[in-house]
Amino acid sequence: MSGFKSGLFLCYNLLMSKGNIIIFSLIILAVLLLLSSIKLQNYFYEIIFLFGDFFNKNPVLGVVIFLLLGVFSSMFSLFTSVPLVPVGIMAWGNFLTIILLLTGWMIGSIFAYYIGWYAIYPKIKNLVLFEKIEYYRHQLSKKLEFEIILMFRMAMPAEIASYALGSLKYHFGKYLFATFITELPFAVLMVYLGDTLIKSQFAIFLILLAISSIIMATMFYLFNKRLKENQ
Repeated sequence: MSGFKSGLFLCYNLLMSKGNIIIFSLIILAVLLLLSSIKLQNYFYEIIFLFGDFFNKNPVLGVVIFLLLGVFSSMFSLFTSVPLVPVGIMAWGNFLTIILLLTGWMIGSIFAYYIGWYAIYPKIKNLVLFEKIEYYRHQLSKKLEFEIILMFRMAMPAEIASYALGSLKYHFGKYLFATFITELPFAVLMVYLGDTLIKSQFAIFLILLAISSIIMATMFYLFNKRLKENQ
């Protein structure tokens, strides 16, 4: 969402709906199955190598696909760029994958900001978390201190933050800076998690995922507590 960030977007998606709890649980189950089955691990690596080979043979198309999925994942909760992260690592390495992932998210966040600015998002309410956007738009209408905006971007899916701040016509420069410094750690984390999967470090993957989830849950709690204190 954020799109899902949507991405570790699974953490705050977990906080948004029961449906995402199911998705989160299925991902944990899938990793545990990979950990316990050599056959499944071989299938996983075959798929990664297959798509990685496609990206290597079609570098421009691969970059375009990767960027577009990152853009859409920052605008619509139906999309996520997470599954392609291991493929990107295989094709381009960790550093370039981080750059491409962050670039896609930043572009998508800019588009979403201006969709919010021009109040277009109510017209696509079936594709976005409309009620959540409206709720936080109202909550933030008189609380636009930069510290709160940083917490908001850290705690919320990308689409909620972008549409809400755009609709409030929050200063674009500050918005862009807040987006960059909050999305960069997630891009690094996502690539590192993808790298642990490629290297079969499933235990490390689960530990990092759990720590990230705790951090996101804490940020979500602190942000909402701060909003209530300012009411």
